Amino acid sequence: EAQEITLYACRGEYESGSFVVSTAEPLEAVRIEFEPLDGPAGRWPTESLDVRVVKEYYRPVLCTSYISPVAMPTLLVHDDSFLALDPPWPEKDAKERKNVLRGELRDTDELQPVRIEGRKQFWITLQVPANAKPGTHHTTLRILPENGDPSQLTLKVQVHPFDLLEPM
Repeated sequence: EAQEITLYACRGEYESGSFVVSTAEPLEAVRIEFEPLDGPAGRWPTESLDVRVVKEYYRPVLCTSYISPVAMPTLLVHDDSFLALDPPWPEKDAKERKNVLRGELRDTDELQPVRIEGRKQFWITLQVPANAKPGTHHTTLRILPENGDPSQLTLKVQVHPFDLLEPM
C-alpha cells in the first residue's frame, strides 16, 4: 500500500532502507528498475543506488533442548535463485531442512528477476555522493512482474545541510 520511501542522510554516508512486495498470486520474473536519483544540482551516479533481495537461509536455532534449522532472512543478494531451501519452508520435518546450492556459489553484479510467492523483501543501499547538494533527491522504483500489473514506489532522499564528523 505504501507509495513512498524517505531516507535521511549526509553527504558521503551510506544509508539503507527496505520494502516488501506482497501478492495473493505468484508473480514471475519480477524486475525492479530505477533511474539515477535526481535533485538540486543534477543527477547522482547510477552506482549510488543498489537494490538486493533479502534471501531466507536455513540457520541452526536452539529450540528448547535441540537445534533446529529455521528459515531466516539472512543474505542480501542480487540473484535469489542460486541458493534454495530444501524442502521449501515450512514443509516437512525440521531435521530434513537444508540449504541447496543451485549452480555456482557466487552472486551476480546486478539484481536478477525474482519469483514472488506471498511476499519478498528487498533491500536498498544508497551511497550519498560527497558532493551532493542539500535538499530532496528522488527517483521512482518500478516493480515490473512478467505476469502482473506494474507498480511503483517513490524513493526520496533528504540530504542534510551539514557533514558528519570523521569516526573516532
